[in-house]
Amino acid sequence: MDCCHQLNRFGFSLIELLVVLAILTTLSAISVPILDIVEVRAREKKLREALISMRQAIDRYRASRNSSGSPWPPSIVSLTSPIPAVLLRRDANPGPFLSEVFLNPFYPGDGSFRWEIRDASGTWVTISDPNYEPPGPGSGVYDVRYPSVASFDVSIDGSKYVDW
Repeated sequence: MDCCHQLNRFGFSLIELLVVLAILTTLSAISVPILDIVEVRAREKKLREALISMRQAIDRYRASRNSSGSPWPPSIVSLTSPIPAVLLRRDANPGPFLSEVFLNPFYPGDGSFRWEIRDASGTWVTISDPNYEPPGPGSGVYDVRYPSVASFDVSIDGSKYVDW
């Protein structure tokens, strides 16, 4: 028998396969939290964009209204249609000021419209209907924010969404 006889090997040994499997398992365990962070950051970006768009739309609506009645939009959905001519300031943009009603990005599964709006009295009201109109004289939508009672309330950077 030849001491230097080399076996013809085809394939991998069980030890080599187990080592590769251990490496792949470790890499996947590391990547899952990273993917979660990427998803949360994408939702945070959508949240910031939605808040900025709605707040700018409220400001543009107010700037276009004449002095009769409340200058504030009666509801969020009213920002998606033009201001009636009788309520429009001369040479002002009639709107619409929003192209769509924004859903809260942290409620994507049920397609919810969940926001808090500030009404004429300065009270924050959680709403789930974009047609909601705050009651009372001089009422309207003054501001919008992330609901303070929501389950996702702290961003990746540690700030509260309600403070955005």
